[in-house]
Amino acid sequence: SAANYLKTEVNRRAYELLTTVPVRFDRRQAKFQALHVSPILRLSDEIDPATNERKLAQVRYSYFTQGAQTNVPFSELREWYEAQQVWDKLLYRDDFQIKAGLQAGDVVIYDNLKVLHARNGFSGPRHMAGVYLAAADLWHHLGQAKKAASN
Repeated sequence: SAANYLKTEVNRRAYELLTTVPVRFDRRQAKFQALHVSPILRLSDEIDPATNERKLAQVRYSYFTQGAQTNVPFSELREWYEAQQVWDKLLYRDDFQIKAGLQAGDVVIYDNLKVLHARNGFSGPRHMAGVYLAAADLWHHLGQAKKAASN
């Protein structure tokens, strides 16, 4: 993952800043508002036995909802923004992206907490529908479908 690559190959200090400093994400629409305050990379309490470090729980990165950084002392502000720039550059590398052309009827399933997603430009009409599932529910229903198919 890009987060692991940042931590192990690029800049561990940047990783530490992005996992510890809270950021304000404020999404406002006509009939909807969501405010989240968390680090860009949120770690879980679960320990990875291979590294003896906390596992990544969530990635939150949205330039159009992210507010100005106010949770860092002024003397450390430049370092935090530089860490964010390193992260941003990693995300635009081809080896950290999956690009797929979708056709009518295609379905894409991803973990919204761990996969950043976006789209390129398009032309013509389109209709997309989205749904949020709890991971446990998804695995339960897939297991039920597999069991039904084998009977």
